[in-house]
Amino acid sequence: MTILHRIRLDFSPAYFGLLALWAGAEICQTLSSDRVSWSVESAYQVGLYNASTWWIWSDSVRRKYPLQPVWGSIYALFGGAILLIYLFRSRGRWGFLTLFLYTLSFIIVSFTLSFLFG
Repeated sequence: MTILHRIRLDFSPAYFGLLALWAGAEICQTLSSDRVSWSVESAYQVGLYNASTWWIWSDSVRRKYPLQPVWGSIYALFGGAILLIYLFRSRGRWGFLTLFLYTLSFIIVSFTLSFLFG
């Protein structure tokens, strides 16, 4: 598998859903002067859980990586840490490239939002 094919697999609609959800939460926090209401925070947490689950499921299908039934239980117990575990279990050492690209995209969106709303 070429590096461009790996990058194309990494940037799926599920990942962009996670990125958009995070950006929306950042905009809400900026516009409310860091006093986000409990309803916005709760909606963000539920959305984050659903978008993360969608990302794991869609990524496993795109990469043909079989998920064991226990993944759902582990994700419910450990939350965001399971994303990193899944990332390196499904990609091996290529997980560092994916982690770098994801971090870079979050930084770019953060700078863009701070420029637009800061």
